[in-house]
Parts: sequence; C-alpha cells; structure tokens
Amino acid sequence: NNATQNKVAILDAVSMPNKAFTVAIIGSLLGLSYLLLIWRRLSNDMRLLLFVSVSGILLNSLDCAAFGTINGRYGCKMVWLIPFCLMAFAANKMAKLSDPLK
Repeated sequence: NNATQNKVAILDAVSMPNKAFTVAIIGSLLGLSYLLLIWRRLSNDMRLLLFVSVSGILLNSLDCAAFGTINGRYGCKMVWLIPFCLMAFAANKMAKLSDPLK
C-alpha cells in the first residue's frame, strides 16, 4: 500500500522520462543512419566499433529478453563484455594480418 505506484499516478510519473528516451532513441537512429550512408568513407576502426556496438546492443537485448529474471538480466549485461572485447581483438588482428603495412 505504501509503494509509489499506489500513491501517485504512474503514467504521470514516467511520461517525462519516456519522452526523453524517445528523443534519445530518435537522435541515435538518425545518427546511425547517417553513418550507414557514409559507411565506405569510414575508417576500418570506426566500422569495427560501430559493428561491435550495434551488434552488442542487439544481442544484449535478445539475451536479456530470453533470461527475464532480475538476476539473469544483470548477469546477461555483464557476460557480453568479454566476448565483445575478444571480437574486437580478433578483428584487429585479422586486419593487421591482411594489411602488412600496419
């Protein structure tokens, strides 16, 4: 009975944060679409960073949705850090091996 959602209108309390998240998501999508338009002009490091970041967000979302318990969600967010670092390292090594001038 003393919970916040029972004392205030929950929709009024979350409407402003929801609007801020909407603006942030729209701005991010616009920036990402611009980067996709100039994809060929980006350096290989920037391409790798974008690929790992976007795929990490998507895989983390899928993983957190699959393991919906509270402990599972926190664990899922942290477990992806090591594979993403390894993917970036492997991609960097492959780029160096394919280009002997680096």
